[in-house]
Amino acid sequence: MFNQLYKKMKRIIIFFLLPIFCFSQINNIKITYDIKLIEENFKITDDPIYRRLEENAENTELLFEKYNNVSICSLVNDIQQDPVLYSLIDLFNPDFYDYIKKNNYSLYNSNYIYSASDYLLSTNIKYIWEFYDETKEIGGYLCYKAVSNNIENSKGSFYPVTVWYCPAIPLEAGFKNYNNLPGAVLELQEQYIAYLAKSITFNEVEKFELPKLPIISIEEYLQKVEQAKKDNPEMFPDFKSNN
Repeated sequence: MFNQLYKKMKRIIIFFLLPIFCFSQINNIKITYDIKLIEENFKITDDPIYRRLEENAENTELLFEKYNNVSICSLVNDIQQDPVLYSLIDLFNPDFYDYIKKNNYSLYNSNYIYSASDYLLSTNIKYIWEFYDETKEIGGYLCYKAVSNNIENSKGSFYPVTVWYCPAIPLEAGFKNYNNLPGAVLELQEQYIAYLAKSITFNEVEKFELPKLPIISIEEYLQKVEQAKKDNPEMFPDFKSNN
């Protein structure tokens, strides 16, 4: 009876320690994503601009890397950077995530704010998700569906973001600026762009840290932009003017 009780308690202990053990192992991981346009959400798909976007998307990858307590998310392009595509993805410069402070940082360079030096824009948006029991396998990993309906675009309207996350890879954030998820993102659909993990590797990422740069909040950033508009109006031409 004692042996049976011991074995039962041992299984319970292992069950509760497993998530902690798994989390401690995800200190070095790289996930590479393919990028696809969501064709049905584009009004025009038969013109040269869309075909160029589609071609550049096929030659662009999103790279997520985590080393210890910091991750970086960036785009890799084999041909050339397409400003329209990068604008749709909203990732012109690398995004970082600090897993201790639980905060996102975007790398920026703006002459009128920090005298031609780089800086980090701190964003601490917490996303709200609806979780579903629906599952599917991606690259041999069991993934679950979640949807967020509070994502706002540049026009002020909202659109859903659908994500497939993997609890077996316990990363709550780091994919672009999305967070509050119980597992790594292996597939995600935004308004115009879809991302699909095509490779996952462990223990191959070389050491890196959060850049030691000035950090400003979104509020500070907006204040500096408004001040820059007053000090240097020529840098902010009014394209809507009738003159």
